[in-house]
Amino acid sequence: MTVTVVVHADRPDLRLFQLVARIFTQTERDLDVWLAVTHPPQDLAAIRAHYPVGVLEFAPGTPLGAMLNEAFGRSIGEVVVTLEATWMPRNPDWLTHLTRHFLNSRVAASTGTDYDPERVSAQNPWYAQDLLDYLAAPQYSLSFANAAFKRDAWEQRVFSTSDRACADKLWAYRILQEGHLILIDYESRCHENPDRSNEEAFRRFWAMNLAFDSFLQIQEDGRRLWRRAIAETLRLESLTALVRFWKRWTSIKQRRFWQRNGIQAFLARQQFVKAGGKWAL
Repeated sequence: MTVTVVVHADRPDLRLFQLVARIFTQTERDLDVWLAVTHPPQDLAAIRAHYPVGVLEFAPGTPLGAMLNEAFGRSIGEVVVTLEATWMPRNPDWLTHLTRHFLNSRVAASTGTDYDPERVSAQNPWYAQDLLDYLAAPQYSLSFANAAFKRDAWEQRVFSTSDRACADKLWAYRILQEGHLILIDYESRCHENPDRSNEEAFRRFWAMNLAFDSFLQIQEDGRRLWRRAIAETLRLESLTALVRFWKRWTSIKQRRFWQRNGIQAFLARQQFVKAGGKWAL
């Protein structure tokens, strides 16, 4: 299976030789690698001298969704991986872990970041996220920083090219509405960007949660999922599906921090602090 890796960046001062070298030392060897950047890396000549990479250069300010759509369109892999240029794979098995779930035909994507610490750990390294899981904690889902996609799933639904804060979360939401799954995999995580300040992280988190309000359809999805849980309960003659729906829906009602108005900022900050952030408004 050929895997395309798209490294994306929108900064002018990056050196990517070490990252590209780490990608080419993965246990997955059949690779097609692209750099999707707004500024060529400072060590591009050295990269090209050692590794077969393609480069796509975009105008500064180009939405990430548009950059990735172009790169995906040029990819030759059945699976396409996106990796933020300031993230570094932890070990040679990063790609193996990230792409191992696609034998399941329902899996459209997998991600190694933004995982729910209540659901994923070294002891329980991955879980399959469905729409009900997503609605209970939408901030913990697919992230372009470190993710793998079935190319045919992207072909059916390309990424948003608006400048919204969470085109990755929007894509995940739409694909889950269609009945697919997204694998959240702890073992495919990377070393995180060391340059992001607490303030920058909080502002990104805040913007992301504000954006949820522009596309989440909680009541409509809830009614569909409720009917599905009832049908599953009758089919299997078991209350398991109904109990799971009720627990998740209770959590959804308690954690709706994507609400409109000023409470949004307070609740986003509260979630950030719980996740270990120290910066506050």
